[in-house]
Amino acid sequence: IWRFDHEALPQYHRPVDTPAIIEPDKLESAARTAALTVLGLSEGPTAIEALLDQRATAIEQGDLSAFLTTSLPELQEAERFWLSDLQSLRQGLEAPRFEMDASDLRVLGRSATARVRMTFEQAAGGEQETQDRTLAMDARFVHDGQGWRWAGPDLAWTDTTGSLAVAYPPGREGEVAGLGQQAAGLYAEIAAIIGLPEESDAALMLFPGADSLRASTALSLPPGQDEWVGQGALKLKYSAEISTSHKLAGGLVQLALSEAGVSQEAAPWLWQGLPLVLRIWTDPVGAHAEYLPRLQQLLAADDPALNDASAWAAVDYLRRQV
Repeated sequence: IWRFDHEALPQYHRPVDTPAIIEPDKLESAARTAALTVLGLSEGPTAIEALLDQRATAIEQGDLSAFLTTSLPELQEAERFWLSDLQSLRQGLEAPRFEMDASDLRVLGRSATARVRMTFEQAAGGEQETQDRTLAMDARFVHDGQGWRWAGPDLAWTDTTGSLAVAYPPGREGEVAGLGQQAAGLYAEIAAIIGLPEESDAALMLFPGADSLRASTALSLPPGQDEWVGQGALKLKYSAEISTSHKLAGGLVQLALSEAGVSQEAAPWLWQGLPLVLRIWTDPVGAHAEYLPRLQQLLAADDPALNDASAWAAVDYLRRQV
């Protein structure tokens, strides 16, 4: 292809691209990089299956270091939390089983997606020592030049300019348009009311279903739970009414508390009650009609428990005292 003196041969380069301008070191480096990249990408399905086996083995052995090497560095905090949460379900079990397998695997250049199913043993109450659980999620993988890495749930992201970052199920671009700006504005209003900073770098993550939220976040979450709040993220099950839902507003209240360092474990009544108090400000008549009868029943009980009514009453009482 370098013979420019032969008119019958096709020419694949510009006339100035003569052999004299070739830099052998750069050519060799580019060739080596291309060869390694093509090799890694061509072996994508096999390599991703091996990656899942590696993750499963690390989980079974409780090897945090080995587990973290299978995912992207920016996911380490979430990965530590996920593995610690899983281990809390398996305390006292000897060599508990954990399996991961992929279906609908699709490789697109340096990224890939798959439906990942997780089957695992966890401790069970009563006479039964263990029970098997199965969850599935759509996952994403990225080739970082050294190999394939777990990249978390398969979600698309909106532009974060002037808004909260929003992750959402692919194909829902139209439904979530403007949601980041709306959520940021609502978060600022909530934070101003309770005297906290009005800006946040947190993300709003919307999942296609409760199982995928649970599989991605914490396997200890109760089946069907469709929300989770932690420092840096509010995770909800996606719905077409998400922008007007009480779960979004309540989740943003809890996100503001989390960003201020107030955890659910430290103040469960505040986490549960503050979203209700702020909601009641917008609909006092309807909210009082809903919660006052329940509060009366609760106060008549011998052992009152924490629920929506008691949490609302506790926070509302505190508000009136300050």
